[in-house]
Amino acid sequence: VTGRFSVLAMHLAILIPWLEQRNDEGALAQGVLDQFVADMDSALREIGVGDLSVGKKMRKLAAAYITLRQVYTAAFAEPERGQPAAVAAAVRRNIDPDGETDADLAALTRYAMRLRAHLAAIDPAAVDGGDAAGLFVAP
Repeated sequence: VTGRFSVLAMHLAILIPWLEQRNDEGALAQGVLDQFVADMDSALREIGVGDLSVGKKMRKLAAAYITLRQVYTAAFAEPERGQPAAVAAAVRRNIDPDGETDADLAALTRYAMRLRAHLAAIDPAAVDGGDAAGLFVAP
């Protein structure tokens, strides 16, 4: 669940600010976040977290998402020259903080930067035309 959450949160931290630029007062961004929360709730229940513990775990995940979003936002706000290192640090901190996985963090960093650049080149109103699949790039 932690790895899944971290990768989904990375995507959301890149996608949600872009969606918030739309002229729908954040409705689509909120809808995406609501779906994410519902998916995480369902995932917790599927792995056997009891009803009494789900709320507590969801609050922790929400707080973690807010922190992750702040970290990625700060990394992408860095000047162009320092941005790759800042994004790499954000990816390392959020995907593999203890260096315990075999994750290809350099490739994931390049992917995150490509995704952000790809979205920056798209008019946020483009999703209104039904081409949501065009929002993402191959890993």
